[in-house]
Amino acid sequence: DAGIMPKAGDNCDSYIITIGDDAAVKGFEILRELRASGIRSEINCCKRSMKAQFKYADKLAAKTVIIIGENELINDSYTIKNMVDGKQISVSASGVCAAVKVILNK
Repeated sequence: DAGIMPKAGDNCDSYIITIGDDAAVKGFEILRELRASGIRSEINCCKRSMKAQFKYADKLAAKTVIIIGENELINDSYTIKNMVDGKQISVSASGVCAAVKVILNK
């Protein structure tokens, strides 16, 4: 491990779960926006199942999870789950960063 992957327990504000190649492309766009806003973020890059991705988000102690799949792309409505209280909201792609900041109180 050359220090590329975050270690368990590292501070991760948001983890992006993607299902499918098109979702991954959108996920990387959102990742860049989140990081540019100072939100410590990671993304699935291993084509894991959704269950495995949630498990990894838990391992990273991610405070929020953003879910991007085919339906989310079609509807331009992304689910953000607060991993602390379990609540979920849906927002457009342009509102993801702002919504995550509100959840994180940043």
